[in-house]
Amino acid sequence: MWLNRGSTYEKNVEAREDICLIKHGFRIPTDCAEYGVFTEQMKASEGQFLAGMHVRAV
Repeated sequence: MWLNRGSTYEKNVEAREDICLIKHGFRIPTDCAEYGVFTEQMKASEGQFLAGMHVRAV
C-alpha cells in the first residue's frame, strides 16, 4: 500500500513515492490436537514470517 500526501479536505492529495507500507503477520495453527505439533507448526510459521521480513525495497 502506498501512502498519499495532503488531505482530502483541501483537495490537494498527491501520491508519495518514497513511503511503502507492508503488513506482516504469521499464521497461528488452530487445528492441532497435541501441544508438540502446535509448537512445531508455530516454529515453521515463525520461520516463514522472519524470511518474509527480508523483503527487498520496491
